[in-house]
Amino acid sequence: MRTENQQELENHIKACLTGELESFRYIFDYTKERIFQYILSRTSNREDSLDITQEIFVDIWKALPRFKYRSVGQFYGFIFLIARRRLIKYYRSRQSQVALSEQHDDLPAERDESDFNNYSDLLTSIKRLRKKHQEVLRLRYWSGLSYQEIGQVLGATETTVKVWHYRAIQKLKKFLKDKI
Repeated sequence: MRTENQQELENHIKACLTGELESFRYIFDYTKERIFQYILSRTSNREDSLDITQEIFVDIWKALPRFKYRSVGQFYGFIFLIARRRLIKYYRSRQSQVALSEQHDDLPAERDESDFNNYSDLLTSIKRLRKKHQEVLRLRYWSGLSYQEIGQVLGATETTVKVWHYRAIQKLKKFLKDKI
């Protein structure tokens, strides 16, 4: 069953494909936080994430004439594919990934040490997971995508994504059992 928001998003996607700038602004406003959170979860640098997110939307605008719309989920797959490609360019330009100790400089200062240790343990544990499991968790929790949307992004079925998610959570529980 389609929600009113999904129908409105679909209408704006279709209008955007005809070059309507206001519809692109709507899509930008609707998706920017999801994309930004996904990028931030990968770069751990707020300023770089803002720059990359901006570049992603420029790339989306340029790629729209070649995009053939079929569904909202497929559109999410399209924009997150662009995001992943932009991340690859970012990593290549940096020639190395950000160290765990630099993760999330924007953590609130009032967090007590035990909360920080728990968060650090969680991030360390996530990095121990298989790449596809890490990606599912990032898309689910940092970007807020549904299992169906994640499937579109990763080229997998919704059922497969649910299995990967379940396995990732089970592994995290195992890794964190003695830490938290």
